[in-house]
Amino acid sequence: MIDHVLRVSLTCLLVLLGSGCGSGDREEPKPLEESVFDPLTSTLDKAEQVDDLNRDRMQQLNDQMEGNER
Repeated sequence: MIDHVLRVSLTCLLVLLGSGCGSGDREEPKPLEESVFDPLTSTLDKAEQVDDLNRDRMQQLNDQMEGNER
């Protein structure tokens, strides 16, 4: 019984080790193609940029307010 479990475990281990070995040649990723969602993603990117600017400006104003209170 133990021999059977050991044999199965070793077989599984060898299969996993063998599947991890590859040729080492990697394919270059394909360039992204344009899609119908491109305008939406660019709009989201612009909205994130505006949000970042607003957050930075709010931090500047908060810093100025704290400076005036002192």
